[in-house]
Amino acid sequence: MTDISIKESRRLLSIVLVVIVSVLIICLSTGNTSTLNTKTDAVYAETGNILYNAGVPKLSSTGGEWVIIGMSRGGYNTGDSYYKDYYENVVNKLTEKNGVLSKRKNTEYSRVIISLTSIGKDVRNVGGYNLLENLADFDKVKLQGINGPIWALIALDCGGYEIPKTEGLSQTTREKLIEYILNSEIKTGGWALGGSVPEADVTSMAITSLAKYYTYSEDVRQAVDRGVETLSKIQNQKGCFTYNKVESCESVAQAVTCLSTLGIDADKDKKFIKNSKSLIDSLLDFYIEGIGFAHTKGGVFSQLATEQAYYSIVAYNRFIQGKTSLFDMTDITAPEVTLPTVFTIPTVPNVTTAGTTVSSTAKTRESVLEHSDTAETKVNISEETLPESSENKTIEKKSVSTAGGNTKNTGIESINVIKANNITESTSKATDASTAEKNSTVKDGLHYTKAATTQPTTATSEITKEKPETNDNNILTIVAGSITGIMVIILAVLITIIIKRKIKK
Repeated sequence: MTDISIKESRRLLSIVLVVIVSVLIICLSTGNTSTLNTKTDAVYAETGNILYNAGVPKLSSTGGEWVIIGMSRGGYNTGDSYYKDYYENVVNKLTEKNGVLSKRKNTEYSRVIISLTSIGKDVRNVGGYNLLENLADFDKVKLQGINGPIWALIALDCGGYEIPKTEGLSQTTREKLIEYILNSEIKTGGWALGGSVPEADVTSMAITSLAKYYTYSEDVRQAVDRGVETLSKIQNQKGCFTYNKVESCESVAQAVTCLSTLGIDADKDKKFIKNSKSLIDSLLDFYIEGIGFAHTKGGVFSQLATEQAYYSIVAYNRFIQGKTSLFDMTDITAPEVTLPTVFTIPTVPNVTTAGTTVSSTAKTRESVLEHSDTAETKVNISEETLPESSENKTIEKKSVSTAGGNTKNTGIESINVIKANNITESTSKATDASTAEKNSTVKDGLHYTKAATTQPTTATSEITKEKPETNDNNILTIVAGSITGIMVIILAVLITIIIKRKIKK
């Protein structure tokens, strides 16, 4: 062999070795930092395995949809048959029950809608049944109490679904759902299944359902701000939440999910760190190594607590990775689901119910829980509803009469929603030119233009939103990745030099 061919062989060998070693080490390091939060990594991976090894989920509030939501949104590698078998279980159950999952608890339908959407199934044709039709009768939705509207809203919004039209029934609209949730707020802030004491899990679920509408209604914004402040106040000095005076894993899990949906870091936000214990720390305190999560600290394994803790960690990981929130499934592109490309954000009029006076600037809503089912298990599905699709709609400012006969403004004059790729500029005009302001944003691929409000804004506590791109964990991951890359190159060069010397010998 000539000197030239030997040199060329060595050069090619060097290049091949550098590429192979670099790819292998980078792939390994990337896999180890995929969740971007070493605090939860081990527990997250272990819990996923525990839930997966329990078998294929069925249509059920435990051992069912919550597992599917956590697995699918967390990207757990289940294999193709896992979701297929679950879907067949759902179809079989619907067929067995003639499409009626419950006559009272509409959250049964909401939970399944969210779950099937998360795996790319068409909820409008599940074994011949359109599950959305069960959310179209508002009287039926609210029969369950506050849980019904909360989860109906989340379910509708998770896939951007239009609400089927009903005849002779009370038509559900997103506006009605939001109004019901707002009017159910406790006077001092927060929500509960009943009574006047805010409950962490119900408050968290209500906020999760309203999060999508935070910037489009002053009423929603203030209610959410009060809810976040309430959560901070009722969090105990161990960083935990209680239910019936007992620290509860599910309550903490719902709060983590809620804050992650809002863009608040449940591990770093100062409002939710008590005596150096964050909400994430508190959640992990319920973990039993190799077994799962307990409902109470020091308790025994709980299937429901394990499922909710798992999907709350998924929600948190999605937040710090800059992905869509747990229940925002607009990132799913499965062919079975056609997501609307345009939707309108409903205004929220100041509606009053009997015995309740509502003010836009000073909230005095009483808790309104019609037909509250207080005996029901507290943790249910979260159903968000996206506004209905249209090419170009404007919602005009609405006024409604209160119980006292006074007319109140909604606080939003108009919201124009136009396809972002069809326009280069949008403007919004207020009726009072002296107070008009432009407020234009692009979100979820859509262009929103919101007119200035004519109401004064009361001072409310600000929600500090943690942006994923500035998260400390992300910065550390980038630095660690850079150092790893440099070390990979050095290692590859050293290996190449050693091989070259051996070849020379």
